[in-house]
Amino acid sequence: MSKGAFSIIFLIIVVIIATFFPVNKSNDDVTNKETLIVQEELENKNEPVNKEEQVSYIENKDEFDYYGDVIDETTRMNQEGAVMVTANFLNLKEHIEDFWVFEVSLDTHTVDLGQYNYSELITIRVDDAYKTNDEFNLSVEGALHHMSLIIKLPKVMNNKDIITPENKEIVLAINEVDGVKTRELKWNLKNI
Repeated sequence: MSKGAFSIIFLIIVVIIATFFPVNKSNDDVTNKETLIVQEELENKNEPVNKEEQVSYIENKDEFDYYGDVIDETTRMNQEGAVMVTANFLNLKEHIEDFWVFEVSLDTHTVDLGQYNYSELITIRVDDAYKTNDEFNLSVEGALHHMSLIIKLPKVMNNKDIITPENKEIVLAINEVDGVKTRELKWNLKNI
């Protein structure tokens, strides 16, 4: 085979390979439809991108929880850091006579969850009217990578209802787990 024929065959093979296997495919080529819509809307305004505006475009913050993913009416989830926190506000799905009850699970593959004193890391807040980090009963089960917490806040303290019909939201905050300053999980109280 002559040198010229070899060069032509080599060139044909390179063209065929380049046609079927593009070399420079960036991650930008794989963009979902929602991201394109948000980008297009923001670009049409000729304004700098504002993260708060992106969130409000995607979800109505009055209907959905801004801190923590809304799983369903009773369940919230936070996946910051290496620990996934899932919390259920049980009073929204069943009648519990004397307490406001949260069922919380913490799951990870890398963090020793047994190192924390959860009674010092939890805060419960009802609007701006009530806040506590020590007036609840806490039971903790599990070790190492999987913990379950049951948090019971009395419905009445000092002859006063903790939650009244005027209240709008209750917040369960878990502080300083796996270096995350605060994980806030919120529930709307309109259905209580």
